[in-house]
Amino acid sequence: DVLSKIQKRREKCLCDADSTANTTSFTEDGSHKGSVGIEFDSTFTTEGSKMQSCIRSALARYPPTGRIESIHLEYIEGISLKERIVRLNQKRISTANVDGNMKHNLLERVIIAHAVAKSVAEVHESGFVHNDVTLSNFIVTDEHISATKNEQPKGKAQDDLYEDIWNTMVEKDKDGEATDTASDDVKMKIINFGYAVEQSSMETVDTGGIVNDDIPALAEVIRLLFSDGTSFDEEEDTGFVFGESFAPDEQHTQLSNLPSPILAILQDLPKFDPSENFKQFQSAREIELDFAELLEDPDHFLFFFDTSTGKHSFREEEVKDSDMLYFSSTKLCGRDAESAALLDTCKRLLNNLESPFDDETASGQYSGSISVQSLTEKVSGSGNVVLVSGKSGVGKSELVRRVLRPWIVDNCNGYFVEGKFDQMQKARPYSAFRTAFGDLCEMILARGDETTSMISNSIIRAVGKSVGSITSEIIPNLVKIIGPQPPDSTNLVGHEVKNRFDYVMQTFVSAISQPEHPVVIFLDDLQWADEASLNLMRTLVMKSSAMIVGSYREDEVSPDSFLGKLLRGEEAINVSQIPVRPLDKSAVENLVSYALRMSRRLIRPLADVVLNKTDGNTFFVVHLLVTLRDEGLLLYDSKHQLWRWNLDELRTREISDDIVDLFTAKIDRLDADARGLLTLAAGVGSTFRESTLRILYATSQADREGITVDKSTVRHMTPVTEVKNTIKELEKEGLIMTTGLGSISRYKFSHDQIRKAAYSLIPVADRPLMHLRIGRMFLMDAEYDSRVDKDVFLIVHQLNRSKELIREAEERISLAELNLMAGERSIQTSAFGPALTYLKAGLSMLKPNELFAGENYDISLRLYSSMAEVELVNGNVGNVEASVAIISKHAIQILDKVPSYVCLIKSYIAREKMKEAISTCLYVLAKLGLQFPKSAGMPTTIRY
Repeated sequence: DVLSKIQKRREKCLCDADSTANTTSFTEDGSHKGSVGIEFDSTFTTEGSKMQSCIRSALARYPPTGRIESIHLEYIEGISLKERIVRLNQKRISTANVDGNMKHNLLERVIIAHAVAKSVAEVHESGFVHNDVTLSNFIVTDEHISATKNEQPKGKAQDDLYEDIWNTMVEKDKDGEATDTASDDVKMKIINFGYAVEQSSMETVDTGGIVNDDIPALAEVIRLLFSDGTSFDEEEDTGFVFGESFAPDEQHTQLSNLPSPILAILQDLPKFDPSENFKQFQSAREIELDFAELLEDPDHFLFFFDTSTGKHSFREEEVKDSDMLYFSSTKLCGRDAESAALLDTCKRLLNNLESPFDDETASGQYSGSISVQSLTEKVSGSGNVVLVSGKSGVGKSELVRRVLRPWIVDNCNGYFVEGKFDQMQKARPYSAFRTAFGDLCEMILARGDETTSMISNSIIRAVGKSVGSITSEIIPNLVKIIGPQPPDSTNLVGHEVKNRFDYVMQTFVSAISQPEHPVVIFLDDLQWADEASLNLMRTLVMKSSAMIVGSYREDEVSPDSFLGKLLRGEEAINVSQIPVRPLDKSAVENLVSYALRMSRRLIRPLADVVLNKTDGNTFFVVHLLVTLRDEGLLLYDSKHQLWRWNLDELRTREISDDIVDLFTAKIDRLDADARGLLTLAAGVGSTFRESTLRILYATSQADREGITVDKSTVRHMTPVTEVKNTIKELEKEGLIMTTGLGSISRYKFSHDQIRKAAYSLIPVADRPLMHLRIGRMFLMDAEYDSRVDKDVFLIVHQLNRSKELIREAEERISLAELNLMAGERSIQTSAFGPALTYLKAGLSMLKPNELFAGENYDISLRLYSSMAEVELVNGNVGNVEASVAIISKHAIQILDKVPSYVCLIKSYIAREKMKEAISTCLYVLAKLGLQFPKSAGMPTTIRY
């Protein structure tokens, strides 16, 4: 009768679930809940729902009505839980020194514990109490048991049969199948409902809850599952007499070397004492959820990660830094919908119509049921560029990297490259593209000579041999692929330079990005992008086969900014927008649980405090936990292998809610060398080479010791070992990290907020002098190797920020020449906005009496001529005339004036002042010795 009622209620649940399946939406915690309040672990589909029952089914009864004479029950192929535990413990004894087998043994116990709790929870949620929860009333089934039994010859011993089953499972584990899906192989059925009663008839306590003996009985079963018993007598199997207290069996001891998450569960399992009211676990479902969390990532929660070997160890005492916080390099908490939306959008853009629901995504960051409606809500627009927006620190960049990189590289055999725009180097054109294309070249080279030769021929065939000189600024290591190329012999100005550059770049990218190996370019921090970079992005989006993915801080983009105009101006491009919001409560709990290797049930109070302090900002959450540990507010209890904290102290402790203040305090705690190096690096930008750090170290050392440095001694002042040790310390503290590919070691701040915090430690009044010292050191180091032209942007970036302090004529003129070099190189790549900035800075370093005087003649002429060209392209025709007037007044030879006159003539044509354009042409030709008549009749025309 009980089974019949349970079955009817289950059928009702299924009917209710089917009726709501089509309207079920994606919830914040990623789960689906039926209308009857039961949380299903099966996938909802539009065709209906399925629920795998853990309860033995009643198939039929006879007679159909009236008193039951017989009942047909579901036949279950399997062994009792008691037998399974015995076999597990026997196997554990025989393989005690083999970590692989020990790992599998422990994992199977967790899987079984999860199934046991799940089956009891199903009984309770059907409205009944089993009242006979014992080892013998659970049948363990799996596909291996059925398959192995069917293959055995008659008469084979039962022990041999179990041995074959075990060996089959062990071999499966050795073959490398994912352990996190192992729970699908072991199924559990609960049987024998002879003592079952409806919950409505149960005794209640003062609080209104029922006296449910199943919970302590379930706890006892799980304790026995993690004990070393190899035999159980009938009394142990029965458990206890209902209504009487009992103590754990003293004949069996708890297994040794159990991971701390399991120990925490065992410690909190209730005993039979109604007065306790089961304070730790209120239901079987809560116990099941704790074990389910362990199975989400068993390698992480059940085994210790050894940072020195990069492997997981079964024993904590063998692991260094067992008290470290764990932050996954692959797991994304609370980003299932955003991950699915991003991947689905990018697949669509690359004409790959596979659905993320049917694809085991390479990123592995999201799974389960996400409705199509929730995906479309996450994406606005339908353009062929994808932009991920959100506030600083919410995890935009990590979302793109962890979802797209493995899919593009592993699934599509393509290239995923990235570049980051720098707040400190806005004037440098194409900085992010330079990094991305540099890594692209290294990736091509890494694929071998055959691939390199094929792509080299494709590039040269598409663009021509002049591609090397045209793109040398933005792709300096392209020469490694196509070899040395002849210099560009064409003499173009203004818009002609821009048109040629755009054509070369789009053709270059299209020559590499093919359907069989697509190119995805990720541009980070677009809110700091220069105008030239955004124009190039527009060009590549419209006229190349590569896909652009960008990220930007939505609260730092004004309508008048370059990016604001690109997105919302008159010539805005069509984009697909994916917003990323702060983590919700569930996601913060998942992140904290993962970091501490503790169940969400235990860390929930701590997660609430963290959420209140950080507002769900991912980056802030991570580093707040690190700060709490460093300040002793989060302590690791090595005896019990878990973390402890004082909630009252956390709530009352003054912890800054500003992430910059958090890092400022952390940087202040570094030693002098590390702190000095980091603050100087913050003045350079977000990324830097190791050679740059060596120069900065020497600068810091010279400042502290009052040493005068020149270009002959700068190299000898930098102790390589000390620099490398300092870099390791900063990496260990999580402040900087390696980046990029190739033979040159490059580093970057782990986040812009860290750079901001380090830079804030430098008093505002001292910053110009600091930039001056850094710039001088960079210039001396570049002169030593005769590579000033290669490092010119790095040098002028520092010196221009301190030009007010440069008073000596020789150094002023030198800086004017450096700015001229940077401006001309910007013009070559049609970066006219940054070029204007450099040219104006160069002119500002020359006093009026120094212009066109003596050795300054050539510098002055080139500055004003380039200024005229840039102003022409930028549409500032009034400034063109001003520059031409100055050149016309001071230039000695007519040939020196011709380039500026060409710009003036083009400016007249652009304004449709054809009379002035012709007049200027005739004037220049006359100066060159070519006389043209002002008017021409027929005879004159024939003669000429």
